Amino acid sequence: MPKLLKIIPVAVLFFGLFGRSAAQQNQNTQNWQQLFNGKDLTGWDIKITGQDLNDNYLNTFRVENGILRVVYDQYQKFDDKFGHLYFKQPFSYYIVRFEYRFVGNQAVGGAPWNVRNSGIMLHSQSAQSLSKNQTFPVSLEMQFLGGLGKGTRPTGNLCTPGTQVYMNQKLVTEHCTSSKSKTYDGDQWVRAEAIVLGDSVVHQIVEGDTVLSYQKLQIGGGFVNGVLNWKNGGIDNADEWIKKDGTPLKEGYIALQAESHPIEFRKVELLNLKGCTDPKALNYKSYYQKSDNSQCVYANAAIGIVKHNHIALQVKDMPASVQFYGQLLGLERVPVPENLKDIRAWFKIGPDQQIHLLAGRTQAVVNDRNGSHFAVFVASMDKAEAYLKALNFPFHKQVRFDGVVQIYLADPDGYLVELNEFKMP
Repeated sequence: MPKLLKIIPVAVLFFGLFGRSAAQQNQNTQNWQQLFNGKDLTGWDIKITGQDLNDNYLNTFRVENGILRVVYDQYQKFDDKFGHLYFKQPFSYYIVRFEYRFVGNQAVGGAPWNVRNSGIMLHSQSAQSLSKNQTFPVSLEMQFLGGLGKGTRPTGNLCTPGTQVYMNQKLVTEHCTSSKSKTYDGDQWVRAEAIVLGDSVVHQIVEGDTVLSYQKLQIGGGFVNGVLNWKNGGIDNADEWIKKDGTPLKEGYIALQAESHPIEFRKVELLNLKGCTDPKALNYKSYYQKSDNSQCVYANAAIGIVKHNHIALQVKDMPASVQFYGQLLGLERVPVPENLKDIRAWFKIGPDQQIHLLAGRTQAVVNDRNGSHFAVFVASMDKAEAYLKALNFPFHKQVRFDGVVQIYLADPDGYLVELNEFKMP
C-alpha cells in the first residue's frame, strides 16, 4: 500500500481545557498547610534523648482517632527521655496554629516542674543535627503550662534553650519568661498560635489574645542554666554553638515536645508568610511578609512547557493499529525498548514528536468529530483526500469557522485524527 503524503510536524489540540488555574485564586486567599494529616506521622522526624533518630521509643508519639498524642503508658520510668517531634521542612516567616490539651497523669520519674508542662519549639535546629544524648534542641520554646487546680499558671510562655531575645529593647537573660495569659485547668482544648517573622519578632497568641511578644532572635545566652549548660546538656558540638553567640536566628524547624506529661495535639497547621510578592505572578499573595520572587510563577511560563513530546493511545488490537499508523498514515516506526516490544509501538510524527500505542484497552472509545482528538498538518489537503478516497477509507470533511479545511478519520479503536493543511508563514 502506498504511503500517505508526508505529515508535517504536529499540532496537538487538547479539548476539555481546564478552567481557571488554581494558581489564579484570589490573592487574599490564605493557603494553610496541614502539618499534621490526622492519620499518621508522615512528614515528621522523632528524636528522643539517648535514642537514634526516628526511634519512637516505647511508642511515645502516636496518632489515634485523628489526634496526635504524646503518651507514657509503656514507660516504667521517664528516665529523662525528653522527646521532640520535628516537622521536616524549615520555615522563616510563618504563622503556626494548633490546639493542645493535657491529659492524665505525669510519667513516673518526671520532674515536679514538668507536671502539665510541654511546648512547641520554634526556629529549632533540625532533628538530624541533634546529638544522641541532647536533651533539648537549640530553639525558642513556646511553653505550655496547664493549671494545677489552684492559683495562677499562665501558658504561652517563652523558654530559650541555646537562644536569647530582646523585649522592650532589652536583652532577656532569664531562661523562661511568663506570658500574661489566663490559667487553663483540666483537660480542655486550648487554641494557640505563633506569628514568627524571621529574626525580627515573634507574637505568641492564646485563645485570640497576644500574650507575649519578643524581638531580635539570636543564638546564645548559654544553653538552659548553670546546671544544664552547653557542656553537660548532651551536646557533642557545644563549641560550635558557643562560637555562634549573638548570631541572628532567622529560620528553623517546628517541633512538638514530649516532656513527661501526656499531651494531645490537633489541627497543627501553618501559613507560610514568605513567597512571591510580584502582583503580576499567578501565585502572588497579598499577605506575604517576606519576598522570595524565585518562587514566582507567571502565566506565560506557568509549567515551563517548551514543546509537545508524544501522545499515548491505549489500543485493543495492536497489529491493526500498527497498520493504520504505519501504513495508512505512513508514519515512521520508532524503536521500542526490548522489554516493551510486545505491548508498545511508537511512531514519529515530527522532530521529537511521537505517537505511542499501548496494548490493553478494554473499554470502548466513544467520540464524534467534535470530541477528543489530535491534529496533524499535511502538505496538501487535496492529495490527502484523494488518497483516502482511493483506499475507500471513511472520513469526514468540514470547513472550520475560520475557513480551514479539516478531515477527520478514526483509527481501529475509534480515536479521531484530524488532518489540516500546513501553511507556510
